[in-house]
Amino acid sequence: MDKLTAPLSGAKALTGEQTNSSILFPNLVMPDALDGVILKVLRYPAPVPHPDVEVPQALHRVGFTAVPKALGFTTAEIPELGLVTTSITSQLIPDADDGFELACAYTKRNESFITQAERLGENIAELHNALALAFPETAELDLTEFRTALRERAETAIAEIPQLSQYRDAIFNSYNNLATQSELQRIHGDLHLGQILYQPKTDKWYVLDFEGEPLRPAAARAKPDFAERDVAGMMRSFAYAAAVGGTSDPTWANKAAQAFIDGYRRHREIDSIVLNALILDKALYEAVYENRHRQSWLPIPLAAITQMMNSVR
Repeated sequence: MDKLTAPLSGAKALTGEQTNSSILFPNLVMPDALDGVILKVLRYPAPVPHPDVEVPQALHRVGFTAVPKALGFTTAEIPELGLVTTSITSQLIPDADDGFELACAYTKRNESFITQAERLGENIAELHNALALAFPETAELDLTEFRTALRERAETAIAEIPQLSQYRDAIFNSYNNLATQSELQRIHGDLHLGQILYQPKTDKWYVLDFEGEPLRPAAARAKPDFAERDVAGMMRSFAYAAAVGGTSDPTWANKAAQAFIDGYRRHREIDSIVLNALILDKALYEAVYENRHRQSWLPIPLAAITQMMNSVR
């Protein structure tokens, strides 16, 4: 265990987190965290090894450093769950901007995000290359199972949101025509701008939170999946930043998304058919979430779904 070399002063709790509680210790110095540490207490304890420990450690071993180092963790034995991780201590990235807040600030100023998005695309492609190296397990796609999962998500959305019923045939037809040769690999699993930090001092992006969708079973989150699923999450995140930031430029999100894709393709290929299916799937998931929790934000995914369905008619 690393020896602490500074008192626990200047601690600050983060607000707005939905699945964890985090406390920053900027004055706590450790050998692998000279600028402080962050303690994340898990509200949903997960079996050991926790992906927010396992994945950063594995990525650093293969040379991908654009992720905070995992420094330690605590566990507990729970009768119903077995040995679980209860908290994680990681390297603090000082003076860094939340990716979503940064993008929203750009949209409020109607300022182009193309350069930043392009670099971020390169970063995420390098992340996927590193994940494939650190976790070499792959899997063959069961196309029938994949289509079934997409249809089930669509049926849930259509049943809950009457405005989507007009697109039912178009949605299902787009999934019926789905075919791919993509190989499944380890991915982030819940990637969006809110999982990214930008450090102006070093002009570097950092990727956070590898636990995936926290309400999914831990074993399912670690299974190989499409790298395009992470890309789809980022594409939809640009649309949210444009809407929440309130840009007056209707092309802001599309330009940022295309720049992200351009940067990504410098290091990896993208299956456009799979990507489009997963963007639609993500937008349908968002529509259900917003309908249940944030009605005022429901128009954001609905606008995307409308645009995609009109384009295939």
